[in-house]
Amino acid sequence: MRAPLLALAACLVLFGVEEWVHAQAREIRAERAVGAAKEFLAQLSPEQRAAAQFGFETPERTTWAFVPGDRKGIALRDLDEKGRKAAHELLGRLLSAQGYLKVVGIVDLENTLRELEHNDNRDPGRYWLAFFGEPGSAAWSVRFEGHHVSVNLSGQGSEWSGMTPFFLGTNPACVASGPKAGLCILRREEELARELYLGLDEKLRARATLAGTQPSDVLLVPGKPAEFERPEGVPFADLTPAESAQAWQLVDEVVGDLAPEAAEVARARLHEGELRFAWNGGTHPGDPHYWRISGPQSAFEFDNMQGGNHVHRLWREKAHDFGGDALLEHYRTEHRR
Repeated sequence: MRAPLLALAACLVLFGVEEWVHAQAREIRAERAVGAAKEFLAQLSPEQRAAAQFGFETPERTTWAFVPGDRKGIALRDLDEKGRKAAHELLGRLLSAQGYLKVVGIVDLENTLRELEHNDNRDPGRYWLAFFGEPGSAAWSVRFEGHHVSVNLSGQGSEWSGMTPFFLGTNPACVASGPKAGLCILRREEELARELYLGLDEKLRARATLAGTQPSDVLLVPGKPAEFERPEGVPFADLTPAESAQAWQLVDEVVGDLAPEAAEVARARLHEGELRFAWNGGTHPGDPHYWRISGPQSAFEFDNMQGGNHVHRLWREKAHDFGGDALLEHYRTEHRR
């Protein structure tokens, strides 16, 4: 009896060490993100920093958009070479490698749109960084936003508390000609969803099909609550193990755009409630279509419109958009102290 107990104790000790190592790794990665934010702010002039940083409770913190237009904060075009390098270093800490490549690819698409539309207002310099509170403090947020990008990440100290709203869009969804011909930045999300939908048997596919015409855009846009009025689609629990794995792979394609430690927090929350998958529209590549994955606390949307070559992708969290009420209450409690 003694040997098995010793073996069990050893396993528990090893498990505890492993958990501690993982926790330390998450902390280190979070600290690097906070450090990158501080370094970016430190190299700004006093005037630039005043434009880039706001109080945590300012209403601007919960304002977001994905259409063209000016934003509050400091624009990439107003930074010198050192500042732009620091901005990209920060983005690289907030996002994973795949997420960073998607975001900078979308920013660069403004050059393609300028050529296609003969519109000088399409400018990859018109993307803004804004900070709310002091990075690494009791409550803080950072936003990177411009046309087709809205990244909002919130933290409590060096731990992530909110990762949404998280919006990415591409126009064109796939570049047809020129030096970037064949570039399809958000293609993987589309292909995974189509493969999942078409692989369902007839009954499950019927349950996964949303009634009515395809939405003209994602539905949980700025000004809308971060949830749908009623659950629709087929629950992940009703899928086969292989189909369920495909559905989670689709979720992870979006969540995996975040820095690893932020993605880990998000994945844990996603497993707390039942998720459903739904589809509307055509099923051939290039067909306009819409899909969503939604649950009690989270919603993912993907809409390919305008002839099937203009994509909007959105992720919202009901209780954690902009860090949520819990983070705001934590800030107020710490502020009173």
